[in-house]
Parts: sequence; C-alpha cells; structure tokens
Amino acid sequence: QWLKDGKPVTFTDTVKKDSDGTKRQLVIAVSKLDDIGEYTYQVATSKTSAKLKVEAVKIKKTLKNLTVTETQDAVFTVELTHPDVKGAQWIKNGVELQSNDKYEITVEGNVYKLRVKNCAVIDQSVYSFKLGKIAANARLHVETVKIIKKPKDVTALENTMATFEISVSHDTVPVRWFYKNLELKPSDKYRMVSERKVHKLVLQNITPADTGEYTAIVGQLECKAKLFVETLHITKTMKSIEVPETKIASFECEVSHFNVPAVWLKNGVEIEMSEKFKIVVQGKLHQLIIMNTSTEDSAEYTFVCGNDKVSATLTVKPILITSMLKDMKAEEKDTITFEVTVNHEGIAYKWLKNGIEIKSTDHCQIKSRNLSHSLTIRNVHFGDAGEYSFVAGKAVSSATLYVEARHIEFRKHIKDIKIIEKKRATFECEVSEPDILVQWMKDGQELQVTDRMKVQKERFVHRLHFPNVRMSDAGQYSAVAGGNISTANLYVEGRDVRITPIQKNIQVVERQRAVVEFEVNEDDIDTRWYKDGIEINFQIEERYKYIVERRIHRMCITETRRSDSGEYTFSAGRNRSSITLFVNLPEPPQILKELVPCTVESGRPARFCAIISGRPEPKVSWYKDGQPLSPGFKCKFLHDAQEYTLLLIETFPEDEALYSCEAKNDYGVATTSASLSVEVVEAVSPDLEMPVFPPTIITPIRDAVTAEGQSARFQCRIAGTDMKVKWYSKDREIKQSRFFRMTQFEDTYQLEIAEAYPEDEGIYTFMASNSV
Repeated sequence: QWLKDGKPVTFTDTVKKDSDGTKRQLVIAVSKLDDIGEYTYQVATSKTSAKLKVEAVKIKKTLKNLTVTETQDAVFTVELTHPDVKGAQWIKNGVELQSNDKYEITVEGNVYKLRVKNCAVIDQSVYSFKLGKIAANARLHVETVKIIKKPKDVTALENTMATFEISVSHDTVPVRWFYKNLELKPSDKYRMVSERKVHKLVLQNITPADTGEYTAIVGQLECKAKLFVETLHITKTMKSIEVPETKIASFECEVSHFNVPAVWLKNGVEIEMSEKFKIVVQGKLHQLIIMNTSTEDSAEYTFVCGNDKVSATLTVKPILITSMLKDMKAEEKDTITFEVTVNHEGIAYKWLKNGIEIKSTDHCQIKSRNLSHSLTIRNVHFGDAGEYSFVAGKAVSSATLYVEARHIEFRKHIKDIKIIEKKRATFECEVSEPDILVQWMKDGQELQVTDRMKVQKERFVHRLHFPNVRMSDAGQYSAVAGGNISTANLYVEGRDVRITPIQKNIQVVERQRAVVEFEVNEDDIDTRWYKDGIEINFQIEERYKYIVERRIHRMCITETRRSDSGEYTFSAGRNRSSITLFVNLPEPPQILKELVPCTVESGRPARFCAIISGRPEPKVSWYKDGQPLSPGFKCKFLHDAQEYTLLLIETFPEDEALYSCEAKNDYGVATTSASLSVEVVEAVSPDLEMPVFPPTIITPIRDAVTAEGQSARFQCRIAGTDMKVKWYSKDREIKQSRFFRMTQFEDTYQLEIAEAYPEDEGIYTFMASNSV
C-alpha cells in the first residue's frame, strides 16, 4: 500500500503504481506543488518512507509582441527557470497548437519556441504559452506587403540586356518572377537582384524568343510587364561609286537605331581608323571616308551592323597625263611656263624641283584650270636650273630647265660660320660687277627672306644677315651670281637649355584630347618634336597643334587614336627630353568590389567602400534612398585610386537607409547599393555592466617636422573603454580652437596645429585615463 502523509494515495492518469517482480514503483508523471509530502510504501508490518520536494517552475523570459511582414516567419520564445519540463502548451484562440506545416514547436533546454511559418493576415491573433498555473501571452501583428513601384514595359535591342524593376513596402520580402507560367531561377540567362525594398530581374543577351509578359509575385500580390525585343537592321544601303585617283571617296549607311556599334570591311578584312580611313557616326548615319584614293583602294567594302550587312564597290580611275612636260631653255631674268593636261578635274597634285616639292610664290606661280596645270617661273636665275616634275597619283611627267647665265666672278667667297644658337651671323661675298642680282639659296632651294634674316647689298658687296640664329637655320648656303656659285656652311651649336617634362607618362582614352607639355628655362628658343624618333611636321599633321606660352611648350593631339601611342621627344638646344603617351580603349564603369551592408551602434561612424574601374575615370555620386548626398560635416566622400568611400561621421536611427554609389562616364553607368542598420544600445543594469579595460597604447605619437606657417599633425592609436583624453604642450593642457583641432575616429586620436610657428616648438603629450 502507498501512503502520502499517512493517508492512502489516490491514483489518477498522472499518478500510477507499477510492479516488476519484487520491485514496486509510484510514478507521478507531472509533478505539482500539491504533490509535496512524505510518501510511504507499507507491506505487512514493514514500511519505507521518502519525502518529495517540488521546486516551482517560473518564467525567466516571457513572450514579446511580434510584428512581421507577410511571407515572413514569426518566432515566439519563452525561457523557463528549469529545463525539460513537461506539460507545456501553445494555444491560439483557445485551441492547443500542434507541430505541422504551419506551426513548428521546439524545446532547447529551458527555451520553448513556437514558429509560425509564412505568415498571412489571418495569422494575426493572441498566442499563449501555458504550463500548469503559469502562462504568458503575446500578440502577433502581420503587416501587409504593398507594391510601391510596378515594373514597366521594356523595349531593348537584340543581344543586349533588359531589366525589370519592382519596389515593395518592406525590406527582405521575397519576390518570385515568372515567364509563361514557369518560375524563373538564377542562371546565365536570368539574374535576380534584391536590394532591400528594390528587386530586379535582369535578362542577359536577349533574343526575339524572350519577347512576352513577365510576372512578379509578392505574397498574394502580382504585377506584370512586357518585354519587346527589337532587331537591329540597316534602313538605307550604300551604293557603288567611282572616283578619280587622289580624290576623297565616301560610303554612307543608315541603321534603325542611334549610336550602335558597327564594323567596316575591305574585301572581308576589318578596317581600322587611320590617316587613310576615317569612320564617322552621327546618330543613325554611319560613314566611311577614304582619303587620297589610289588604285589599291579599289575593292568591295562591307558595312556590318548586328546580324545585317550590305556591300558596295569602289572603283578608282587612274590619272593619265594627256600632254607631257617639255624641256626648256631660258636666259637669266626670262619668264618661262611648264604646262601639262590630265584626264580628270579637281585632282590632288604637286610640282617638284629635283625631287623636292615646290610651293606657290611670287617667283614660282602654280595654277590649275579645268584639265590644265601650269608652273610659271618669273625672273629666272641660274639657281632655277634643274629637273621639274608634275605628280598626280601614280602619273608623273618631268622636264629639265636649262638657264644660260652671264659671266660674273666672285672676288670674295662666303665662308663657313660656326656659332652658338641666338647669336648673330653674316655671310658676305664680293662680285666683279656692281648692282647685280645675287640669289641666296639654302640646301639647294631658293631662300625665302623673312623677318629673321636680312639681305643687304652695297654695289659689289652682298650680305645675308641673321640677327638671332636658330637651330633650324643650320645648313648649306649658296650665293648665285650669273653662272657662278659660292657655297659655305652654317654650323649652329645648341644652347644648354634645361628641359623639364610636366608629366612622365600620359594616359588618355581613344578620341580624347591629349596634351604633352615641357617647361624650359629660356624664352624664344628653337625646338623640334619627334614621335618614336621621327620628326613631327605640324603643317601636315592637322590633329597636332603646337602652342608656346612663354617657357611652356605644349603639343595638343585632338581626337587621339590608338596609333598615337608612343614616345614623344622634345628637343631644344643641345638637350632633349621624352615622355610616353598611352592611348587606351574606352571602358564603361565596372564595379570590382560591391558595397557591403553595414550594422553599427548609434553614435558610431559608418563606412561604405566600393572599388570601381572605367576609362575615362568615372564621375561617382552617392545616394541615400535614391536622393543625392552632398559632402559636409555629416558625411565625407573619399577617393583613392579606384577606391571610393562614403564615410558617415556619426550615425543615428534616422540614418538607416539604402545607400547607393553610381559611377558614370560617356560609355556607361554602374551602380552598387547596400543597407545601413543602426542599433540603439540599451542601458545596462549595474549588475551586468561591461568590464572596463585600462588605456593601452597601440601606436604612439611621433616627432613632427614642418615649415613655418604650415600645418603639423600628431596622431596615435589607443585601446580602452570609457576614456577621458587630453593633449598637453609644455605641461599646459591644449583647448580646442581654430589654431588647435582635436579629432577622434574609432581608436585613432589626432591633434592638428593649423599654422605652426617657432613659438609652437616643444614637447607634446597625449594622456588617456579611465576608472581603472
């Protein structure tokens, strides 16, 4: 017989007796406070007793009201004072809940959890936890998800990218995308991007097969948008053309869309921009311009745009000289004319004397009329004798001019001169007859008298005077009188000009303007420019401009090409200096390192960092929830090479938002976003205070050297909690002012002296202290 406090035990569903052979048991399945007492088992005259003590179970951490968004899970948690207690119940609207597809009930030691899965509005209610006489209640509130911004219909070109975008009312709400009633999953074709409230579906390399209606489903809501795929095609084809040799030929094509990439081919081989070929794009119009055509340019030219192409033929007709030049004889002071006729009008041509091109002057006049071209030489002198040629394309005609001269002797010849640049030089000769015409020549060509040189004559004596000799004046000079000639050399030694390049290497993007600059230590000097060792002729190279601003010598290259890359050398006096120009292909901005979501305590700084590439260097803007940010006391924009940083000096709950970085140049746009969460630290009860650590020096301050009137900085890193810091100079505490600025960022402390003077010299001390 079982007794409790001397009275027979009443057996129920929770109080049972059990026997196993000679073993007897009293089992209390769920103990209660009422079960406290002395229990006795008696058989015949023998008995044994024991006391039962029941500790009261209490709720250590009670339930809390929950607010969740539709589709999210809600988790109620109760912590008891004892583990593995049986008889606990979860109740909703008076009905006990059991684990199933909707509810998940778990016990981990003394923690009891109820998870309500995939919450909907109908799940709003009061949920109760009950264990014997103790109970806890909490309310679940389910917020309805709303679509703030619906996706819009998208029209995009074939083989490009298309993006649908939807904005919802709450963060981290799952959005599912469907096409033709099938849910889309991330793949090489589809990319799903979620940034807090904004969700995107990105389609790569779209084709006409992707045309149709796309559906976004958010909880119980759905919205639709259509994708239209346009095919790129040629709307206006080009025609075959015929042009005479040396003239410009131009092909034109029009396409269906603005500023799309295209390729030009010559006999199936891609054409690159050069002096020969110019490629021009104006909206939908694409042009290929072929300069100074020759018979080698006759070919089939093809324009390729997308999957469409069109071809046409260029025929270059050769130039033929129908009336050739004839040899001529003349006496001094005569006027003669060379004349030819060709088979095409408006061609490019040139006249040569002894293989060197002749420009039209008062002495040598070049004219053309219809098919006829002439060279007239007035007041012929002995130096005009030579072979004259007319060149047009591959057509050439030559003839010789013979000049019969009067007999004049040189009593005194001109002599060689060696001189330093910027000095004066004079060639002087004496002839046998007074007041005759003496023709001066340089390197075999008639000398064009300019302001920098003077020709003087005094009856028998003739002089060529240079008031300020330049390096370019060096050469062989001749005085021609009648049938005789006197020759001498002018040797010019360069000055020791100091040349300083403004930049060592220059990086530009193709079609951008490039500027090469050198600074010298003298004004008005003679210079030369070279590219890869070949002298630059600024009269021929239209894209190259040479500008001098006192001692700064600048060469500008408009609309650079890849072929402009190379070494550029500037020569002045006896010295030279070089820089390297790199012409790179343009690149749209690319995010190499995305922004990362950030969680900080209220009052602490926050930092967002992205690494971005692009040519030309992109312009970077920062946004908070789509609104542009401006740098100021609250936030700083930092930039180091390809690293762009947004620094928030102090953060508070109202700073929580989606922060975005947008990089833009002429070739594209790239964006990256991340969220900021600010946690408010609750007051800690005295018995749970965090430990206080003494100040510890991580990096000490170091000696500083600066120039008078310039700023100076002391900086150190200190670890510790609840520290008070002070700066001292000559044992006196420094106070914040416009002269002394004291700042802190995380564990780094800085003292900045705005303008340092001799009286500021001395020992500076940093002191940090706390309660320990």
